[in-house]
Amino acid sequence: MEKYIITAVSQKKDPSWAKGFVLGEQNWGDFGLHFDRKRFGTILDVPGVYLMNIANHQRFGESNPKWELDEVKKIASFEDLIALSETK
Repeated sequence: MEKYIITAVSQKKDPSWAKGFVLGEQNWGDFGLHFDRKRFGTILDVPGVYLMNIANHQRFGESNPKWELDEVKKIASFEDLIALSETK
């Protein structure tokens, strides 16, 4: 799994949607992805730092990637990180 910063999460529709950035040694690319709210909605619920496996389900001839979430683990929400920084 790779580390991602998720800056926005919307669970108004299914599939739900998240916007974020990948934290890699060679890139800081931004992306949007869809995820199954029933499967991942309790984990991917607020902006923060996550470990995720995502896959591109773009079909031949489509111009935009279709990123979908396969696995996720929350490292910390931004709220948690702010609270942690204030205690030090």
